[in-house]
Amino acid sequence: MIQGNILFLCIMQKEEILQVALRMLSRKMQSEGELRKKLSRMFPENEKEQEEVLSECRRLKLIDDEKFAREYVQYRQHTSPRSAFFLQCELENRGILSELAHRVAQEEDDEQTARDLVQRKMRVIKVIDQKEQEKIIRFLRSRGFSFSTIQKAISCEEQGEIL
Repeated sequence: MIQGNILFLCIMQKEEILQVALRMLSRKMQSEGELRKKLSRMFPENEKEQEEVLSECRRLKLIDDEKFAREYVQYRQHTSPRSAFFLQCELENRGILSELAHRVAQEEDDEQTARDLVQRKMRVIKVIDQKEQEKIIRFLRSRGFSFSTIQKAISCEEQGEIL
């Protein structure tokens, strides 16, 4: 009888963990690492059940780290563009394996992204003096671009190149 009760409790705990995971995933897409971290905080004593739930979510394609990484990069580059290096760091912080994060982030063209940001800034500034150029450089550095990439982007804009 005791074994039956323990089995029933495990099934109920797994069902509760699954419901929590589904609720989280219904709000927003998450990486497996993010979901694992949240579930382990909520159910620290149910590691086995958590892994079963994560496995079920993978099987049902509710969590897919590659899809998550690509959509995250696309969203991030649309709303607040960053260098490939920064994107990789952000993906790793969200629980994406470093190899996958590197592969997805490196698909982004840092030089083109930097040029786009410089062009966007130039629409507002109009005249670029030394002070404004330094502001643009600081802005691009804060987004993770290398100095050589920044120099190329600024020189392309100064020469009026559209790439």
